[in-house]
Amino acid sequence: MSDTSETTLLSTWQQLCEALSPDPDLFSRVRSAQAGGDPWSALVAWLDDHDLLVEIDRTLTGEDLADYLSTLPLLERIDLGPVAAEPVPLRFAVPRANAILARNFFTLLLLDVATDALPLALVSTEASARVQELATRLGHTARPLLDGDTPAADDARGYSVALPFVPVAATGPRPVNFGKRLLALVIDAVLLYAVALGGVALGIWVNGGPSGRGGVIGGVVAATLALYLVALTVAVARTGRSAGLFLLGLRLVRADDGRAPGIAAAAGRGALVVLFVLWVWAVVVLITTLVDPNGRGLVDKAAGTLMVDTRRARASVAG
Repeated sequence: MSDTSETTLLSTWQQLCEALSPDPDLFSRVRSAQAGGDPWSALVAWLDDHDLLVEIDRTLTGEDLADYLSTLPLLERIDLGPVAAEPVPLRFAVPRANAILARNFFTLLLLDVATDALPLALVSTEASARVQELATRLGHTARPLLDGDTPAADDARGYSVALPFVPVAATGPRPVNFGKRLLALVIDAVLLYAVALGGVALGIWVNGGPSGRGGVIGGVVAATLALYLVALTVAVARTGRSAGLFLLGLRLVRADDGRAPGIAAAAGRGALVVLFVLWVWAVVVLITTLVDPNGRGLVDKAAGTLMVDTRRARASVAG
């Protein structure tokens, strides 16, 4: 292997380790294991030693999964009762657990290890996609559980993965500070205003001056705003972030599984936010946001979204 290839490989391992844990000892362990040719096993062993991984028999149930997960220090305050509420097989219990963990900024990924058990790594929701990508680049697999990973249930009828979004206030995600929400909205409003002014300036230039064909200026402004709003909707749909949310470390996610909102939710939520110009609607949204234990006002509930603080999520994992 060339020096360049070896450096690139080492860098990829380092990025994966940093995505899994802020502890530099993980990369140190993996780097030392490269001489023996099995850094992946070293990584899995380190996660196990530091309570970031559980191995559970494929034939066990949701109750067993809840018992295993409750031994992880990072999850000790999370109510996993719905996972153990009925003897569901793991193919239903793991997605059910992930629906709960997503509200607390975590997810479980299955690692490819030569074992009859299921090695499930605890990963921050924000880092999940990155971990999966880096593992693939290294020739390994870190992914959500699939139906074929566990034996088929004798009678799977009646089981449901979906859970209602009613987290216990003491263990669910803390509402994003309302001041942060408001400041993010103000930042986005100022940016929208700046875009509108830019559209006016462009319209005047196209029109050859501020007077004359007034419809030209209006048309250019409308087109400029439309393009900006489409770009904003796509950005929120794919990343969960507008400029204001990004600057304050906030993100919109789907309330059911913690993923990016998607086009429909982003567009619908954006349209409802635009209605803030109607003061009665703005007051209703304000009140419902303040009284909801998770800060989900009518706008978020209608769009099926939840606002989370990614900086707090990273601090939780680091702690």
